[in-house]
Amino acid sequence: MLFFTEEAPQVKSETPRLDTPLPKRPERMTYTISVTTGNRWSAETEADLYIQMFGDEMTSRRFYLQQEVDGKIERTLPVSAFYYLNSVPDESMTSQGRWEFILHNGMEDGTGGTTSNLNIIGYGTTGSSMMHVNNDKTMSTVPDTTLIQVDFGAIGDLLKVRFEADGAGEEPDYFLEWIELRDLDTEERIAVRIGKWMDVTGKRTKKPQAFREISIFRSGDQPLETQNYEGKVQGGDMSLLESGRLQAQLVGDFSDSGVFPLIYSEKKQILAVSAFVRESTHCPYRYLLKESKIRELDENKNYFKVLRFTDMEGLSTKNKKHKFNAETSDWLLEMSVMGKPEITPEVCICSGHDFYPMKFLPDESADEQYTYEIRGSSLDSLQKLRVGVGEVDDNERFYIKKMRLVNQTTKTVLRFPNVDTEFESNQVYEFSPVYPDVQPALNILYSISLATIASTGLFRAVINVIGEDGDSGMRTFYDNVPYAEGSKHNFDADAVNLGPLQDVEVLIEGDENSSWSVNITVGITDNGMQYVTDLANIPAPGQVVRLPLHQR
Repeated sequence: MLFFTEEAPQVKSETPRLDTPLPKRPERMTYTISVTTGNRWSAETEADLYIQMFGDEMTSRRFYLQQEVDGKIERTLPVSAFYYLNSVPDESMTSQGRWEFILHNGMEDGTGGTTSNLNIIGYGTTGSSMMHVNNDKTMSTVPDTTLIQVDFGAIGDLLKVRFEADGAGEEPDYFLEWIELRDLDTEERIAVRIGKWMDVTGKRTKKPQAFREISIFRSGDQPLETQNYEGKVQGGDMSLLESGRLQAQLVGDFSDSGVFPLIYSEKKQILAVSAFVRESTHCPYRYLLKESKIRELDENKNYFKVLRFTDMEGLSTKNKKHKFNAETSDWLLEMSVMGKPEITPEVCICSGHDFYPMKFLPDESADEQYTYEIRGSSLDSLQKLRVGVGEVDDNERFYIKKMRLVNQTTKTVLRFPNVDTEFESNQVYEFSPVYPDVQPALNILYSISLATIASTGLFRAVINVIGEDGDSGMRTFYDNVPYAEGSKHNFDADAVNLGPLQDVEVLIEGDENSSWSVNITVGITDNGMQYVTDLANIPAPGQVVRLPLHQR
């Protein structure tokens, strides 16, 4: 979402009405732009962003937001609303809910006029109010403007306004181009573009609705988002309905929508038994509404069924039209690093319980840019990236700042948020890629406790924690204290959520005559759950022993 503020030399004159020609535009303007990123998973980006403004007379240069990676993504955003800064009121002035609307009706070709009357509902911070407006010739003979003054009363600061066509007369449909608003108490002025039909008959649009809503824009305040909701109402027999038509309305904590018709499908008979609602095709979840009650709507024995929210369900947002299939894939990883250049991390890509090491591609010209590749790998779905380093001196530091993984076969680009990680000696971290509109997998800190029963020789312990959704990989645990009889050692392993824990694998590296008997406990730091094994007996170095985990 973008907010533009336009500053120009002030002209000493009375505040003009919205339809009054503005003074001659100065040759140079100063614009202040506020950028608000999306709130969906993977809505942010690591590509360079720039802003470019398009006016009636010329186009500005590109203004880049400083970032550190390559790649450009471009979107053209039409202006949806104006807030006139020369109308900012005195702070001592408060709104009493009295507003003036100038409706710009119809299209330039003369279509879009209506015989409907209007209901105008204002929603404020403390309540809502409705006003009924009778039709006049300015609404039926278009293009034209209609001046309306309403008193919403004590509803607090106005947040949104809904305009409803009641469907009266021979031309009930109504096209509303844009609206000018003025607070009669504070003299705030706003202009909001609509450019849509209030489709009463269902002949103008694929998804008809007899109302349109606008969000009130104010300087310094973020307006309410305009959402496109879609959903289905599933049911059975409609034979008892007189008209064969069903209408619905969405009701939220803050406000509600207008009433809209349900589109009947012959393949799937529809009746209000259960329903689900989704904000958009990019939203990774939908609302399920299964609890219902029948209520009487009015004295004419019209009834409605209330479907209440019961649960949320996750959804995939992949576009099937752009699905790429490949038996094998070539992957290229770009890694931005900082620190000791002699350190080369080991990297592998993981899918479930399978992992594939990536090959490091040396490049002397890019000390702070590492590149890895793997060719011909076969993955069901890439789950995570595992990165580990070897010895790092106490006075040295090694950081991985950013990573970008490209499937060169399907052209899929995956990124890893919040990588910025410092590695110490022999540390391993896992990173989950973010897919658009898919909830990212969480990292879990697993605590591993080793209680030595008996041991011979000097060795290091290597542990792999295995869960239903994957494993941690073999982690080597270094400790200056020998694994003597009766000693306890505690280590942590950071890994992408492995799901319910199932098994643990253990081996030792060290003297040829080394052996080890140990009790292993694996804990999950977040929830305090603990899993234990039976006594593990490792008879020699390099021999892997696998034991089931039991929840304590």
